Amino acid sequence: MKKAKIKAIQEGVTLKKFLIHCLEKELPKPHPDHQEAPCKSLHGKGSAGDLTPGESGFEGYSGPDWHHGEK
Repeated sequence: MKKAKIKAIQEGVTLKKFLIHCLEKELPKPHPDHQEAPCKSLHGKGSAGDLTPGESGFEGYSGPDWHHGEK
């Protein structure tokens, strides 16, 4: 942090502006092809992709409740 303060003074900018500039250089630019979250493209894929909610296999389930402590 001391080096950052010294460098900011040498460049004649505030520490905040210096840190923002450094972070902008360090972080990758968003790629135009990756605007959507990866999980969105996986929605409906896989072995259970074409099942409806009624085909979940939990119809008539009588085991312990997920939130067994809550009533």
